Amino acid sequence: MRVLLAVTPLFLGLLLPSASRADWPQFPFVHAEGEAKVDVRPDTATIRVSLTTFHRESEVGMETLQVQLTRAVDVLAQAGVPEDQITGFDLQKMVVRSRDDDYNELEILGYYFSRDFEVELTDLEKFSPLVAELMAIDNVSTVNADFDVENRGRIESNLVRQAGEDARRRAEEMARSMDVSIQSVFAISESPIASVGRAFRLTPDSYTVMGARPSKRGLFTSTIFVPEAIELRKSVNVLFKLKE
Repeated sequence: MRVLLAVTPLFLGLLLPSASRADWPQFPFVHAEGEAKVDVRPDTATIRVSLTTFHRESEVGMETLQVQLTRAVDVLAQAGVPEDQITGFDLQKMVVRSRDDDYNELEILGYYFSRDFEVELTDLEKFSPLVAELMAIDNVSTVNADFDVENRGRIESNLVRQAGEDARRRAEEMARSMDVSIQSVFAISESPIASVGRAFRLTPDSYTVMGARPSKRGLFTSTIFVPEAIELRKSVNVLFKLKE
């Protein structure tokens, strides 16, 4: 397991813009952001499958979709995936009409149907052959996967602790550079501290966007291979009170 640490510090004095001075504690402090990340081998996957069909007759289109959905469920059953690890979503139907040059709707051309389902896979040895079989089914339009680790909670707890320790180390280094020292912790947050953004005339929304980092959890990618590793990361924002 490889662990990397990174910190984005910000040393703040007492001279703040007057418009935001009321948002700040009335004592000297330093803000530091600590980050910890680790690459781990995934052991679970969430597979999301989308089936779509189009037909001029609504009944035929819906029957076609159901036939292919049944085939997909059979593929999962043959792979030994339990039914309680399969989640189906609502059937979607859209009427498709022709339009004239002024975009006015004219006669009905047909009906578009779609339905998604998710599969929680705990045996990644089955992943590649299972995805290959699903992609071979007619009317399957997309097959995406999100990889994860079963002990994510324990790993993230360790990352939060490491990020907090790193934020303190960085804050102490900045304090020493100014011949002062840290007294105590005033505030801790895993999200960006909004008042820091307002102090530099950034709105809370823009500061959140600048401070946000993409998470690989929930990011579905089209693949038939299990990645060697996925990255987990945690960050901690801390305001430290300085000794006066």
